[in-house]
Amino acid sequence: MKEAGRENVPFQINTALSTPPDLDAFKRMRDLGVTDTLAYPPRFVLGPVSTLEQKKRMMEDFAEKFVRHF
Repeated sequence: MKEAGRENVPFQINTALSTPPDLDAFKRMRDLGVTDTLAYPPRFVLGPVSTLEQKKRMMEDFAEKFVRHF
């Protein structure tokens, strides 16, 4: 960043998991400076056909297990 003259420009670090979501993994990423991560799409979690209610429940479960810990 310094070589490009951008050392004072804010930036984000995005990453994706290669394993199922895990609270300790999210905490390690946070400690390393990761600011954003990708979640598994509903199709991978719920299967190729799911209702809106199932998708909403999946997101609520994710929030309860992970997001609320930060």
